[in-house]
Amino acid sequence: MTIEEFIDKSNKLKDAVKKHSEEGNLALIGQDMIQNTELLEEISSYRASLLIELNDIKEAKREEVDQIAKQLAEVKGRYAQIITEKNNALITITSEFKSLKSLQNLLKLQGSNIKYGG
Repeated sequence: MTIEEFIDKSNKLKDAVKKHSEEGNLALIGQDMIQNTELLEEISSYRASLLIELNDIKEAKREEVDQIAKQLAEVKGRYAQIITEKNNALITITSEFKSLKSLQNLLKLQGSNIKYGG
């Protein structure tokens, strides 16, 4: 049953109670009260099912957020690894250039005219 159907049923029941009260028909008022109690039980059951559905949605979203956080942590870890590898490569390149420069200076001292890079 939808919320609109609950409202419609409740309004009809309220109208029936009013009519039966005006008529003074205690038997029908008693039946109306029983129907009202049944409607309240249906509404409670419907509310409980909506709460369960809401909790399921929350849990699914929580799992989705946890998965995104995990992926973000993996990306951050990979990014940190790439930065470390880049820094290590720069250190190696700098060291190689220093070695080449030292070698070039030694060759110059020995009278050679070899230049790095062509």
